[in-house]
Amino acid sequence: MLKGKRVTSRFVSILMALVMALSMVVIAPPKDTAFAASATLQYTLTGSTKNLAASETPYGKHGKLHVDGIYLKDSHNEKYQLRGASLHGIQWDVGYNYISKEAFQSLRDEWGVTAIRLPVYVTQGGYTEGAASAMDTRIQNAVKYATDLGMYVLIDWHVHDAYGGSCNPNSWKSQSKSFFEKYAKMYKSYGNVLFEICNEPVNTPWYNGSGNDLYSYANAIIPVIRKYTDAIVIVGTNTWSQQPDEVADHKLSYKNTMYTVHFYSATHIGGDGNWVYDNVKKALNKGVPVMCTEFGVCDASGNGSYNIDSANKWMSLFDQYGISYFCWQLSNKNESSSYLKSSCSKRSKWTSGDLSTTGSWFVNVNREREAKEKPSGPVTVYNGVDYARVFNFNYYVNKYSDIKRVFGNDYAGALKHFVTSGMKEGRQAIATFDVKSYKNKYADLRSKFGNDLPKYYDHYMKYGYAEKRVATGVTTVQNPITKLNGVDYSKVYDFNFYINKYSDMKRLFGNDDVGALQHFINNGMKEGRQGKASFELSSYKNAYSDLRKAFGSNNKAYYLHYMSTGYKEKRVATGVKTVKNPITVYNGVDYSRVYNFTYYTNKYSDIKRIYGNDDIGALKHFVTCGMKEGRQASAEFNVAHYKARYADLRRNLGNDNVKYYMHYISNGYKEHRDAR
Repeated sequence: MLKGKRVTSRFVSILMALVMALSMVVIAPPKDTAFAASATLQYTLTGSTKNLAASETPYGKHGKLHVDGIYLKDSHNEKYQLRGASLHGIQWDVGYNYISKEAFQSLRDEWGVTAIRLPVYVTQGGYTEGAASAMDTRIQNAVKYATDLGMYVLIDWHVHDAYGGSCNPNSWKSQSKSFFEKYAKMYKSYGNVLFEICNEPVNTPWYNGSGNDLYSYANAIIPVIRKYTDAIVIVGTNTWSQQPDEVADHKLSYKNTMYTVHFYSATHIGGDGNWVYDNVKKALNKGVPVMCTEFGVCDASGNGSYNIDSANKWMSLFDQYGISYFCWQLSNKNESSSYLKSSCSKRSKWTSGDLSTTGSWFVNVNREREAKEKPSGPVTVYNGVDYARVFNFNYYVNKYSDIKRVFGNDYAGALKHFVTSGMKEGRQAIATFDVKSYKNKYADLRSKFGNDLPKYYDHYMKYGYAEKRVATGVTTVQNPITKLNGVDYSKVYDFNFYINKYSDMKRLFGNDDVGALQHFINNGMKEGRQGKASFELSSYKNAYSDLRKAFGSNNKAYYLHYMSTGYKEKRVATGVKTVKNPITVYNGVDYSRVYNFTYYTNKYSDIKRIYGNDDIGALKHFVTCGMKEGRQASAEFNVAHYKARYADLRRNLGNDNVKYYMHYISNGYKEHRDAR
């Protein structure tokens, strides 16, 4: 619509709109007209503000918004109607100074406003014409103030027909992409920020297949936003955003997308028969979600005469369908659309006498609707997810003193803590669900989720409650897990045996059967820990020389062999205290003529201490060290005696002890030489 400095640029367009409006037959408003706002202020404004708890602010009560069918809904999945105040072009706010926390707080606390619209003019000395840096500062300040106050904020890329004729947002497509890339990324974690990607296109159809229409523009800009956030996106429609019905045949596929309508009540007379009013109803009947991001109670110039009756009829339509609205404009300009009298120099804390006709009507409208809102109280919905199955505010704050101390009666804050921290910590937030019990009870969940505790809460909310799964009172692990990554370790592992045998396992893992199994697989088998009464590594090694030859000191290989083969072969895996058939072959040489494992380890205490039942290690020591040292490893061979008894060997072998052992193995034994 035309506002302030733009009156002459679209005068012809206004005349056309007036002619069309006068040609329509005005009939009754919708049957359920629930409010009767007048232009006389019905409330006393004192300029006072409130110190609201976060949970009592608009965002604290309603959380992140989403689109469901034609409706805007809050985080409780209830229909929600934003009551928005629009600033004037923020490139001019340096003169107005309405971007302040104090101004926004006055609007929130005494005017009933829940959302702020920031018109970022593209031209007219705006964002693409040298003012980007200053406007960025104002945008970011405004979002901060709104967020601090728990208000919603609409960032409006304000393309506007400043010069008459046409206004196609594709003309600034590259700048628009850069702008929304910047702010979608910056505010990706903000649940209170909405984006309006083009204000008032003119002579630009919604869809004509040219690639230069509004449909193509939206398909270029929305994916940029969706890279970072699923925040509400509002798309402008043709003819100064007055034709949302055109969208129906080529609606965009992106979720949380709405389409805007703009009206000025003295030009676009509210009620059936007015073309803009009818366009809104057509759009809604075709399933097109509509938001009114700009309107005024005067004519389309933003000035001139008022039509309060027409505005009230528009409000009745909005109430009928829960349509959110943003009224133009917070300023003291000498225009009908300004909220404040031109004589009012205050920038916040306005009192009753400071308001214009528009301001008075706007306060009435908001306050009446505010009074109809449901009372605030404990919430269970966060970012569109209802946690009522696992969360109760009173239970949570009373169970945990730190939660009570930090959040008190901050309902939204306590729920946010539970979702973002409490579930990870395994905190119980309702009497009927204890994540530890739920985890203990169900092996299928433990094998799937491991120690990722939030997934247990999520499963119970989505499936477990409906399946009537037990979620309290289970203090010990039921059906402990023995499978991991598709491998069943039950032949060598039992959870209860493992943690009860080893105090460090009990201390570290308690009822965490997944963690205990992971430890057994990754560490316990290597360390030779016993995981089950029916399998003892030392016994299995002692009993089978073929396995010792194959696996040596690779402890884990013995467990895996028993699981895959030994159990089927009914091999003995317990009770074997001594080494059976000790190994005598090393690197292809059989040392049995000069070596006996039992004799060697019993004769030398250091060998016994170091190698115990490790016949492979003991044999290796004998071959690499013991022979050089002249150690006796068999009752049948004493190297000192062998050397002393045979002069021919001394002449040929000298003092090299190893050669005497090797000679006996290869020749001496066959020659029946005496080696004792």
